[in-house]
This record gives sequence, structure tokens and C-alpha cells, in this order.
Amino acid sequence: MEFSGKDISERFDCEYKMECARVRGELCINKEFDFARIELKRGSSDTDFICDGMPVQSFKAYEIDDEYIVKNITPDSRADKLIIKSDDAFLYRIELYKGKYAVVNCGIGSCSSFKYTKDYLDKYVLSINPTIVIAEIFTVNDWLSAKAPEECEKSLVKFGKRIIERRAKLVFSSVIPILGRQKNGLKADYLEYVQAGERAARTLRIPYADTYAAFSKEYTDSPQPTHYGDEWHPGVRGHEIYFEELKKSDTICELCREM
Repeated sequence: MEFSGKDISERFDCEYKMECARVRGELCINKEFDFARIELKRGSSDTDFICDGMPVQSFKAYEIDDEYIVKNITPDSRADKLIIKSDDAFLYRIELYKGKYAVVNCGIGSCSSFKYTKDYLDKYVLSINPTIVIAEIFTVNDWLSAKAPEECEKSLVKFGKRIIERRAKLVFSSVIPILGRQKNGLKADYLEYVQAGERAARTLRIPYADTYAAFSKEYTDSPQPTHYGDEWHPGVRGHEIYFEELKKSDTICELCREM
């Protein structure tokens, strides 16, 4: 279950500001959860997080100066009430999960592999001690970064090693073909960056879902409006192809059987 800042402001009658719900006092959410992820925005004052009457975490405004502050909360047993207490907190998102597994979206828009590894990998991914990480390999944003494909390949290997060192299983997926121009400022072709991701997967010895090849074949043989949402993003059928290719991985199959 996910609440955006707008959802929270409407549901709990809070001020909506900077894409956040502004909490002055206490916000009480009566929902069961085994794991919660809370994102605050810069400008928030000291904030306490309380599960079923027990303080579990806090945020001190002087400690972190990132634009977004992420707090992961795992109560000792399933909780049914979350209280967020602050003189002035800007809540960007609240995610609540129940059950043995949580599928947590850790993506950051318009982010290259270089920036994600440096600024977000620890905060969004490694902080929750993941069992499995499925990564679409940054191809569009690495291509836009105008770094050479060889540099991007090294960056992806560095990203992957950080995850594997934490004993998480890792699966790479290629991206879909993009429409429109295919060369960046270096005159390097988009496909070169797709191939860099495939080489990185081989270096890391991890499963690789070749979504690019599967999508290309189907779209060439029988193009449908649902393949693309826009020139760079998949539509409904495009997302289905991602899932179909990922399912071929033994790592994903094992997880599905456990669930």
C-alpha cells in the first residue's frame, strides 16, 4: 500500500506543499504492516516514528541534508498502527507492506548508473538488506550522460558488485528499444549501451533478461499501440514483455515458487 504526499494530505486533511503532506503534530495511520518505508523531504523538523505505541525510529533535522530522507521501519511483529510525530514534517511518500516478501520500487527517474551508485544505492536498496535485486540497467540515462559505453559498463559492474557483496541475488534486465534518434553527443549508438549492460552481466556472472531482443522481435513482426507508452517508455504490452523475460530467470522462478 502506497500513499503519495497528495494522498496523505487529502486523506488526513493536511496542508499540501512541495508535493508533500505537511504534518504539524501527529499523523496516525491505522493499517497493518510488517515493513514501512517513509520518505521525508528536506525542510522537515525532528520527527519520531511510533509503532503500536512504541518509538521505533526518529529523524534529527541536523543529521541529514539530502533532498529526500528515507526511513525504513521493521517492527518486531506485525504492527497495526503507525504514528508520525513532528512539529513540521514534509511527508513525500509512505509505503506499507505485509507478508513474507515486499516488492519495493527503488527507482529514481532520469538517473544514470554513476549517480545512482554514488547517491542512492545505499539509501534506497542496501539499507533494506534485499534478498533479490532486479535492475533495469540504466541504458537510456547512461546513453544521455554522454559517457562512453565502456565507462558505463564499468559503472554497471561496480553497481552490481556492491549488491552481490551484500549477499543479495541480482538479475539484470535490458531495456526496450527507443524510438527517434539513436546517437548521443558522443555519436555513440543507443545499442552500444544495451550491449554494455549485457557484457556487465556476463562479468558479474548473473542472470540477464534480454528484454531488448524479445521486444524488438515482437515489435518488428507485429507492432501494436500498447508496445510503447511514448518514444522511450513501454506501454502495457511492453511491461508484459519485461515480466515474461524476467520469468525465464531461475532466480525469479525460485522466488515465485516460494511465494
